[in-house]
Amino acid sequence: MANNQDYKSKIKTEDYLHFQLEINSKNQLDLAVSMVHVEEVIMIKPRDICLIPGVVKEILGVINQRGRLLWILSLKDLLQVGETDFLSSNSKRYVIIFKDEKKQLGCLVDNLKDILTINLENLAPVSLPKVNNFSKYINSQGINTVLIDVSAIFEKIKI
Repeated sequence: MANNQDYKSKIKTEDYLHFQLEINSKNQLDLAVSMVHVEEVIMIKPRDICLIPGVVKEILGVINQRGRLLWILSLKDLLQVGETDFLSSNSKRYVIIFKDEKKQLGCLVDNLKDILTINLENLAPVSLPKVNNFSKYINSQGINTVLIDVSAIFEKIKI
């Protein structure tokens, strides 16, 4: 029994927030972000976003988050897996607030799934060309889930 516990303690695992982007009515892209980089999850309506002219198309605008401005990013546009139709709807959506050092960024997502504990030794390279720039690995444990590299997103957006 002690050997089994020693083995489990040596396996490098990490908790990830699992979420989805709807590509079309039949297809979703499963993604996950390390809980180390998640500040919180909120829900917003389109009217909550203040549009900012002249910014990159991936940035939808800003919201007031407890007295400070928070940039809202469309992961669909950034990963080039679809277009965000959120601003033309009245429905609420989830925003995952990513954090990296002292920076924060809200990322619009379609569905929250669960928390995954991922064995970091069982990962394979991403085979999606555009997603490859923002993820290092794909989880091959059951559902293929792209693990998002938050630092790469902050570097691309330059905030």
